[in-house]
Amino acid sequence: MSVNLQDGSGDTGADSGLSAAKAFSRHHTSWTMHVSVTSELLEIPSTKNHTATLVGNEVYVFGGYDGQKNHNELYVFDIAQMEWRQPQVLGAKPSGRNGHSATLLYGGSQILILGGWLGNGPLAAGDMHLLNLSPLKWAQPYFAGEPPGPCNMHTADLVGRNLLVFRGGDGRAYLNDLHGLDLDTNSWYAVKTSGEQPPPRANHASTVDDFRLYIFGGWDGTKRLNDLYVLDTREMVWSLLKPTGCAPQARAGMTLSIIRDCLYLFGGSGHTTRCFNDVHVYDPKEQAWFLCISVANESFAAPERRAGHVAVVADRRLFVSGGACGTQYYGKGKWFILDTDAPPAMQAATPPLCADSVRRVMSEYLNQEQFSDVTFVVEGRRLYAHRILLTLFSDYFRRAFACGMRETFEPEIVIEGISYETFYALLEFLYTGKLRLTDAQLVDVCFLLGLLRAADQFCVDCVKQMCEKHLSSLVDVENMEGMLQEAERFQATQLRMHCEWFKRQQLFQADMKTIPRGDSSLFQGSFRSTEDPSCMEESSEKRQLLLAPFLLNRSEPDNQFEATDASRMTEQMMMTAGASSSGGDFIWTGASPQGMPDAPFATAMSEHSAEPSSPSMQAGGDVDGSCRPPPR
Repeated sequence: MSVNLQDGSGDTGADSGLSAAKAFSRHHTSWTMHVSVTSELLEIPSTKNHTATLVGNEVYVFGGYDGQKNHNELYVFDIAQMEWRQPQVLGAKPSGRNGHSATLLYGGSQILILGGWLGNGPLAAGDMHLLNLSPLKWAQPYFAGEPPGPCNMHTADLVGRNLLVFRGGDGRAYLNDLHGLDLDTNSWYAVKTSGEQPPPRANHASTVDDFRLYIFGGWDGTKRLNDLYVLDTREMVWSLLKPTGCAPQARAGMTLSIIRDCLYLFGGSGHTTRCFNDVHVYDPKEQAWFLCISVANESFAAPERRAGHVAVVADRRLFVSGGACGTQYYGKGKWFILDTDAPPAMQAATPPLCADSVRRVMSEYLNQEQFSDVTFVVEGRRLYAHRILLTLFSDYFRRAFACGMRETFEPEIVIEGISYETFYALLEFLYTGKLRLTDAQLVDVCFLLGLLRAADQFCVDCVKQMCEKHLSSLVDVENMEGMLQEAERFQATQLRMHCEWFKRQQLFQADMKTIPRGDSSLFQGSFRSTEDPSCMEESSEKRQLLLAPFLLNRSEPDNQFEATDASRMTEQMMMTAGASSSGGDFIWTGASPQGMPDAPFATAMSEHSAEPSSPSMQAGGDVDGSCRPPPR
């Protein structure tokens, strides 16, 4: 079969180089990788220029080229279960192809396959096929008007009740004509536009944000492009955008996806078959390009350089799979997931080094009167301690006992404003290096906030950061504002960042439910997030209810110690919540609590549109690794 060259695989031009780019560090981003056993059992082929269309919780993957032949198999990936299946489909299925488009229509009941490269003639295909989703059945559509004709490496995006096709190539020439399909009348029409129209190209990328249709890059038969155009579909006026920052290098076969009002560009193939795996972000508000840097897990979980891949958007996450770079084809069964606003990483300070044998001896003197030279009176109860041991592990006690004031020699010191259980837990950590909490205490927000406050007061950073880590897993809609206030009050930076992140997720989810975006009501997915317990309908009074006992008694402790600044330990390490070790981790007496939720998907959206009104996606590919156009 003949090879699809309109993806830019014939490019032999020179590399354009790369200049410094603005860093996009607004949120914490991270890569993860998922390989499903079912993908191996199904022997899903490795292809490029296939399509992936999001329908609710499922991604429908069709077609593609594996380096030798085109495919026409249909596979379905369940995002909720993270598993693949190959369904039985009735009707006559389309011929194998690549570089086609697949767009969700009619309120999520049908997917329209348009065009592509069949490899058996001089021109691309211009045929259309409908995949009815319930029941699954291939059918021939019947539309009035003049269809686009042969189209390859094109894009097809849904804007309201109209499908807009930027034709790309026809297998021979490079085009820039725009065609529309009116879904109310089921008729094709030529779209008349004004303004600065994009020059002809194929294997470009597109995405829709409300009424704006964006077109980026591609291959014009001579060179790769990196220009960015936008069509205002209200007035049908094209504009060439001139963003600040450093635009992505010229490329084709990348994906462009709208995620929470920003455009995320991934991958693609550049000059001389060079491929990319970088992530660029265009912010329409700032009208600037940014480069994602310092992405967590990038060294081992980021996708290889590729083009002709697919990208599907589910809330804040971008799912990437398949594609190729030169003769290397990547499996469609492996997903790389970019979380564009991941929960902030929680770290714990390393406790002071101390031999286990010494810790064992010290633990024997916890609250023991033998050799005790200071007694703390907390809520009328006595706790026996030893000045020399306390000064070893707390800057606060070291300074207090060495200041020459009466704390230096007083045999009894009253601690006010802190509960006995809280102070005992803190003292136990200083003696044993472990924080032993009961199951009830581990889920008691008020107790943990009290412990965090005490740890901050007595300069025990390890305990403070352990409390921050565990409290972050207990943040919910009801207690978020109260926790944020306490985090700011006691300089609990990590907890504050997590509360701000949680609040941001709630605001985005509220916007998705209240702000209409195109015709999103027809195409919005059905994901639900554990970050979204019934949205934000509770009153502010109810949100504070859980924290009320603690917040009512927030006055600074009136003990005889005066708070002093203490040097903080700087060496940090990641701590797994619920783990037990001699290094200062939580230890509990019963079943381990749930770990920090990773905020699963909230609302499923179209592949290259963060708005559900654009749930389709297209392929575009490069024999050298260039790729399919972004998802619709």
